[in-house]
Amino acid sequence: MDLYPWLCALYVEEEFRQQGLARLLIEVVKEECKTFSFKKLYLATDFIDFYEQFDFHYLADGYHPWGDKSRIYEGNIN
Repeated sequence: MDLYPWLCALYVEEEFRQQGLARLLIEVVKEECKTFSFKKLYLATDFIDFYEQFDFHYLADGYHPWGDKSRIYEGNIN
């Protein structure tokens, strides 16, 4: 794996959405990555136009072992 580290399984229950929790969780993950001197963070998702607001950009399509396709994003850790 040349893309590392990964943000995986970020999920906010519907009743708690629109409260900035995803932003908070992503910021905490990025802060943790800084402690290990990582400069980039990656994720795979089917969402379009969601992670861009958190400084991620589309990198490429990736394929799961079971054949499904997901979008791979790269985010800067500032």
